[in-house]
Amino acid sequence: LLKLIEHRRGQAEIRGETATYTVTVSMLEIYNECLIDLLQPQNKDVVLRVLREDVSVEGLTAVPLTSVERVLETVQAGFLARHQASTCGNNESSRGHAVLIFEVRGHRGVQGAEVASEARIFLVDLAGCENLSKAQLSEEAIKKLNKKPNPQRAIEEAQAALQAEMKRINVSLSTLRKVIEEAAAKKGTPIAAMCRESKLTLVLRECFGGRNLAVLLCCCSPLEKHGAATLNTLEFGDVFRRIENVPEAAESTTPDWHLVAQGLRRALCRVDGLLQACRGGNGGTAGTPLTDVAAIVDQALLRSDASFGYPAIRGEDLADAARQTLAQTFGVAAE
Repeated sequence: LLKLIEHRRGQAEIRGETATYTVTVSMLEIYNECLIDLLQPQNKDVVLRVLREDVSVEGLTAVPLTSVERVLETVQAGFLARHQASTCGNNESSRGHAVLIFEVRGHRGVQGAEVASEARIFLVDLAGCENLSKAQLSEEAIKKLNKKPNPQRAIEEAQAALQAEMKRINVSLSTLRKVIEEAAAKKGTPIAAMCRESKLTLVLRECFGGRNLAVLLCCCSPLEKHGAATLNTLEFGDVFRRIENVPEAAESTTPDWHLVAQGLRRALCRVDGLLQACRGGNGGTAGTPLTDVAAIVDQALLRSDASFGYPAIRGEDLADAARQTLAQTFGVAAE
């Protein structure tokens, strides 16, 4: 990512343009359908907002990305803050989904305008699907709980919490699979409402047939005893690869209003000269047909396109405005 940004800056300099990019990294955990800022777990301001087609996570701690070492430090700190538990299936079982977010913002000066672009990269570590037999406290965890004043109650509460986490994880993964299957089926069914059933699918909504690129890495065990889980994972990946996304650059252009104003002043001077000619001033002949005047205005303003330095304001729009002005001046219909 850093190499790509440096390459973009170099290309912009060759073209005589200016380019600046900023990259920040955040880390989120979806635990029991709650959003947790892994870089600042005490942060209570994390909010998931949905505005029409856009979904955003607000309030996350954003760390400026300056080097690869800084990224590794940030990721390690985030993983240490994740919810984990020792179960019969895994000594360090993740109890929630972790989402690493890179946000890239760029600004380029292009032909008298500023082009702003933004992109986000989501790296997601899903918690594994579990069955009831594996969602049990490990012997090591039970030994630690036996040292508490009321060990039996502590064990029961810990076991209940573990199974509640298991249900939340399985429900979110089930919703994820349902959304992926619907998106892969290409039936044209809107999946926005379906994504709302889980915070995980809501955060990742644009990955399911949206404007983003998406890659799924399936981790499989070579052990024979995990054969059923491996087959299930491969089937899940096979469905996911049928999704067709249409990548689209998220860019917006802001004009250099000084250049636009200069171009408008030049165009207005041309229109004013034509009006003088229509009235018989400046050596012109009074009574020039309006259709001829409109054609002259069209040509004058269309030729001025290049002088604006901003292609979003077209000469055609100014020609339409000029026709309206001429019509009002001579008291006739603009057509």
